[in-house]
Amino acid sequence: MILDKNNTTEVENSRIIRNARKLRMSSWCVNVVVPSDDPAFLASFAESSLRGRLLVWATRLLVVTRLPLQELRRLLASSWTFSMMNAMVVVLGEENSARMYSHLPYSPKGSQVVRVAQWTPRRGLAIRSGSALFPEKFDNFYGGTINVTAKNYKPLWFEVDEVAASGRVTKRTTGMDYLLLEAVSKSLNFTYNNLYVDSWAEALDLTSQRVSFVTPVYHAVLATRLKRFDYSLGYTFAFISFSMKKPEIQPQWQSLYYPLADQVWLAILLSVVLAPGFLLVVARMEAALLGVRDAMTLRNGFTLLFRSLLGQSVDMGKTTKNGFRVLVGGWLIFAFIIGTAYRGNLTAALTLPKYPPRPETIEQLVGNAKTVTIMPWGKDFKTYFKDSESPVFEKLSDLMLVGIDTVEGLQQAIDSRWEETGRTGTLTGIVFKMAYLNGVKLIQAHMETIHKLKLDIAEQFTRLDGSTQLYIGRENVMPGLAAWPIPHDAPYTPNINRCLHAVVEAGLYNKWEAEMVDLVRLQSRIEKLKQMKKKQNKGEEGEEEEEGEGDTSSSANPTKALTIVHMQGPLLLFLMSTLFSSFVFVLEIVWHSAPRKEGCSGSADWDSPRE
Repeated sequence: MILDKNNTTEVENSRIIRNARKLRMSSWCVNVVVPSDDPAFLASFAESSLRGRLLVWATRLLVVTRLPLQELRRLLASSWTFSMMNAMVVVLGEENSARMYSHLPYSPKGSQVVRVAQWTPRRGLAIRSGSALFPEKFDNFYGGTINVTAKNYKPLWFEVDEVAASGRVTKRTTGMDYLLLEAVSKSLNFTYNNLYVDSWAEALDLTSQRVSFVTPVYHAVLATRLKRFDYSLGYTFAFISFSMKKPEIQPQWQSLYYPLADQVWLAILLSVVLAPGFLLVVARMEAALLGVRDAMTLRNGFTLLFRSLLGQSVDMGKTTKNGFRVLVGGWLIFAFIIGTAYRGNLTAALTLPKYPPRPETIEQLVGNAKTVTIMPWGKDFKTYFKDSESPVFEKLSDLMLVGIDTVEGLQQAIDSRWEETGRTGTLTGIVFKMAYLNGVKLIQAHMETIHKLKLDIAEQFTRLDGSTQLYIGRENVMPGLAAWPIPHDAPYTPNINRCLHAVVEAGLYNKWEAEMVDLVRLQSRIEKLKQMKKKQNKGEEGEEEEEGEGDTSSSANPTKALTIVHMQGPLLLFLMSTLFSSFVFVLEIVWHSAPRKEGCSGSADWDSPRE
């Protein structure tokens, strides 16, 4: 398709570029020819082709002109289309001769315009030795410098302190994606200049504007982002997850009931109720067969079985009834097993009490959280979730608060308080079953990549004993493919993809990931040990324990003392027994002190011995 200034207007050029792009996307080979001697038109075409995304590296652009070489050099050097894309300029000369030029942004002599071929009627086409009509521009950058945009983002890109032999402390940049960029730069032979940016939004803007060649820190591939820039080869997954405060253990008076299941308690109750009857029947039937008087009563049988169930001594008297002994022996075995199992489970339940259920899935998150914070780059995720057809993602988008740093968001999640409500959440006709049966507990959550969550929790919110007040949800919010953001239709994308593919296939990226996680955790532990030593030197040894009083989930002391949270059930049982016995005692005093008529059948003393 040919674009000509003399035959088309700017509006028609835009229309032609749109149609040409459709043709380019539906064909494997497209050539674009632009004949013009007007520098303004060529510059306008270059800008329009960028906006219209007409050219990719596979598209060959041929410009036919009569412009002087000096003016041509300025035009080619100032335009991304002519300097970076697969473009060649044919300069027509006298006697129907022509010279072909191409702009090489990276060469052994730097950025330059080189003549690749010449055509004359007598000699025909003569290609310069070692050149091609459309030379490859990005197989080798020849040590050239490119701009990139990256911020500290553990474990992908961050700084560590290194102590030299002289004792001098220096900072060294490292990280999974930093090492990946180093490998790509060595393969393609370029150096890079990391532009300073205040936010990830600014980093992506500079990339979309082609000021930066790449943002070498992986980003999740989202449809909303594809409108602004392209991506490199997807070489990993950005598992977006959420973190919340661990639910606090509430005092539970049912602690004595928890060690056994409902069915077991019911079976024990039926056994205690029915067994004395069987015992009484066996004792009386054997007494009748032997012709002896039997003193066994239902009360005596119940007392015998109940005492054995509580682990007290059992006095069977001088009975010689074998059936009675067999039945009592079977009951003793049953009582021993039940008692042992109950005592073991009770000890475990008191020392390791059951935590309340907590949100682990996306449905439980949107049904139980008041707010979900996320870093500024989460704006794209908020838009993506809002445009989703899933009601869960739509609700999540409404809960998201964008612009909160990870450490700040996790601290807010820890500081948030639990709230009890009795409502049932509904969402566009779908009823979400809340995670808590005795009222919904609403708290704050923070969303982030799972790598960043794990490292920030380990570095900022984990004590020396490994305990923390935070947990990470079992289900990821979005396990999306991740890659480096690159400008639209960047001609060097295939070259970067080739290097990324080689590194990932060699297993180096996974190796770097494990090393970076271990490095950050080691740094965090060293830093915490330094802080602890400083506190000890200042006589503040107990400060660490004071900071952890609010977290009942763990303790630095391996021998955990039982608190009111654990022992509320036994204490309440003893208090109720004491109150009931006091009530009975008062009734007895009132009964005995009340005046009675002589001869009344009820005047006999309850405590008088029977004859």
